[in-house]
Amino acid sequence: MPSIRALGLMSPSDLENKSLKSLYQLERLTTPVQPHLDATLFGGGLVSQDYYLTDEGIQLEQSITEGIGIVGRATGYQLWIEKNSTSPLAPSNHTVNRLNFGRFQAGLDLSPVPGFNFVLLGGHDVGDSDAWTIESDISMWFLLASAHPFNVFIAPVHNFQNGVTSSEIDFRVVAMQTPDWILLLGAGGQVFGGGFISGLAGEGGPIVGIYNRIYHLGADLQFGYGSPGVYGELTLYKTLSIPGL
Repeated sequence: MPSIRALGLMSPSDLENKSLKSLYQLERLTTPVQPHLDATLFGGGLVSQDYYLTDEGIQLEQSITEGIGIVGRATGYQLWIEKNSTSPLAPSNHTVNRLNFGRFQAGLDLSPVPGFNFVLLGGHDVGDSDAWTIESDISMWFLLASAHPFNVFIAPVHNFQNGVTSSEIDFRVVAMQTPDWILLLGAGGQVFGGGFISGLAGEGGPIVGIYNRIYHLGADLQFGYGSPGVYGELTLYKTLSIPGL
């Protein structure tokens, strides 16, 4: 999920009081910061013509410096497959209709400039998946000092068990914001390739998101069409910040 927290880090007065050099420098990576722990709870689901998916999990991030954090993420997945197809997690000749697995990942969050986050994660699955995975989540906000900042979010994931690389690519713009609420509109989707997938597959469509600044909670709705047919996806998340840890 894009780093919504980046909104509000800058304002027109910031641009007036700071030089561009002071805003864009790598000293953030070494500047000490008051320790704090962020815990983000998330969950949601996806419905399509070919399969159904629900997921839930938690992400913890411990600050090290102003621009470096240690990240840990645990996610549980429940996948229902229509027509008793073969497993996409470990391709074989055996048909399945439901798969349950967990994914545990850890890594670093690098933020050398305000509004930019590069999260690099690696980990392993348990349950019906036995894959090692590597993932990078790249989020960049532009025009943070304007009334309508926009975000580019790219998240490639490689699964070493089935050899598939999937990449989420999303674009969002702040369509409207108040002191309490943010409305985001955009478009995005996923591209799949490698492993048992012949050529490229994917899905995409419009995105509608809302975020509450007071309670640090939000929702993302995406719907569209692609390789699995018509689909809809909903994600809910809530962040808790614990200072002093």
